[in-house]
Amino acid sequence: MSLRVSWLASAVIVRNLSVGIRGMGILDNVSFEADPGTIWLVYGDCGTGKTTLARVLSGAIPAIYRGFEVQGDVYVFGYRPSEALSRGITMYVPQDISLTSITTSASEELEALGLGNRVTELRGAVGELADRRFTSLSAGERYGVLSVMAALLGKKLILLDEPSSYLDPESLSDVLDVLRSYAEKSGSTIIVFDHDPQPYHGKVDGAMDLGRRTRCFPPADLVVKRRVPGDLLLDAHEVSRRFGGRSLFSNVCLRVYAGSVTAVVGPNSSGKTTLLKILLGLTRSSGGVIRRYYRRAFYLPQLSSYWILTDTYGALRKLGCLPSVVAAAGISGLDTSSLSLGEVRRLSIYAGVYGESDLVVIDELSLGMDPASLKCVKDVLDDAREMGKAVVFATHSEYVARYVDPDNVVRLG
Repeated sequence: MSLRVSWLASAVIVRNLSVGIRGMGILDNVSFEADPGTIWLVYGDCGTGKTTLARVLSGAIPAIYRGFEVQGDVYVFGYRPSEALSRGITMYVPQDISLTSITTSASEELEALGLGNRVTELRGAVGELADRRFTSLSAGERYGVLSVMAALLGKKLILLDEPSSYLDPESLSDVLDVLRSYAEKSGSTIIVFDHDPQPYHGKVDGAMDLGRRTRCFPPADLVVKRRVPGDLLLDAHEVSRRFGGRSLFSNVCLRVYAGSVTAVVGPNSSGKTTLLKILLGLTRSSGGVIRRYYRRAFYLPQLSSYWILTDTYGALRKLGCLPSVVAAAGISGLDTSSLSLGEVRRLSIYAGVYGESDLVVIDELSLGMDPASLKCVKDVLDDAREMGKAVVFATHSEYVARYVDPDNVVRLG
């Protein structure tokens, strides 16, 4: 039986929406409306419920994510979200991009869906990325391709969760321009969920602020120094990497010392993630020499960031973390179903720095981070220097690199 409500004029209506899980409130009495053919922004700190709201609108709560208590009225083009989902009206590009399921190329995916006539448009928007195997793309490339595909698939409601965390400013602007043109031609609605409203000035028709929440503090029982500052932990000389007949980067030289913070800066597809994996021995280089002198390394990847969800306390114990680390990261309890990606990553960075590892490697430092969270992380990296830890992080944001004020910068692309 159809649940469509024919009298609704707005594309999206949210009235008095409250969401919680196991007694923990996430959203409280949220209301807004979005018209057809518009782009909306929902912004706020980590943990304010942006992803939860996106999942409710997409129908993923409760269809996929169980156990949530949902009160209020939500309509998507006249349907309840679950009905809109079953009819293929909505597409949700998640914050954790590793949850996407495309294994072929994007062009092959469109062909399989009977939309081969749209492949030329896809190639015009994303170039050669359309024909590369999806799993070979960087996280930023994946996010951009999925965002464009949502338009080519003819979705009426497109939900983008934290695109600025994956896309450099130029790529984000390009994606928003594509979606603007699509929304105006089709009458579809785009809702973007992000922690930072700045990149969207002049790009959206309306915005809603879910508020502030982030609080974090240094651990009360700070660990002692593990290394003497100045010890050489990693020495990379003329490292290069070729992939698919093209050069990602070449002749990269890098020395990492205890008590230092190093930034790897570059746009999407410049090879930042590949370089980090090469430094840790997780993938091979095409040339160059790497000498490793650290005892133990902690790696926080850009993808699959929910590594702690199965046994949070057990994972933290294995890292040698102090009990105060969870409280220091500002996490309200450890109900992992209610943690945002930003909260998980903030906790992960705390665990890496205050645990037993002497080298901490972080891919896309600002992924999921609101300004307050980024300030917390900067303070943690300052503690890492004092403790004689070494940190290497990647970012596509020149602002983040300048803000953290690293001791060394490696530029790619």
